[in-house]
Amino acid sequence: MPKRNPKLRAKQILIGVLTSLAVFSVGSLFIAQISCNQTPGSDDTHSEAKLPDVKSVEKFNIEREAVAPKHAKLESSLASVVEAGKNSTAEAIKRAQKLGMRVSGNLVQVYIVTHPDGVENAIKAVNRTGGLVTRISHDQTLIQAWVSVNELETLVNDSDVYFIRQPDMAGGSSDRQ
Repeated sequence: MPKRNPKLRAKQILIGVLTSLAVFSVGSLFIAQISCNQTPGSDDTHSEAKLPDVKSVEKFNIEREAVAPKHAKLESSLASVVEAGKNSTAEAIKRAQKLGMRVSGNLVQVYIVTHPDGVENAIKAVNRTGGLVTRISHDQTLIQAWVSVNELETLVNDSDVYFIRQPDMAGGSSDRQ
C-alpha cells in the first residue's frame, strides 16, 4: 500500500470544496436570473406607479394637522394619566396603577423639575393644587411630591415648573412614605 501525502490530500479536498462552491454559485445566479426575467401576466419587467390625483390629496391638509404636543411639560406616561382623567378620576388612577406609578387615593408620586430661584414658587403651586411636597433636592432643582391626578395639568402651567416626571423607581405602592 502506497504511503499517502497528507498535504496532497488536503489540497485535493480544498479543490473539491471550491469546485462545489463555484458550481453552486453559478447555478444559483442562473436560477435567479431566470426567475427575475419572468413577471406574471406581463412581459414588461417594470411597472409604472400610479399616483393619486392632487384633489384627493388636498383634503388631508397635512400642514394643519401637525400640532404641538398637548402636554409638553409632562412625561408621556403622566400625560396618558391626564388624558385618562378626562373621562374620570377612577380611569386616571387605573391608568397610573397599570403603568406602575406610586398611587395613594387620587394622588400620584412625581418629580417636578424646577430651578433654584423658582423652587419656592413651585412648592406653592403644588400646595395650591392640594398636593404634598415630600422632598427637595440639595441643589433645589428637583421636588418630590404627591399630586392629584386631576391637578397635574394645572401644575404644569406654572412658569416655575419645567417638567413633571415619574420618580426613578421600580414597582408601585399604595402607601405614602
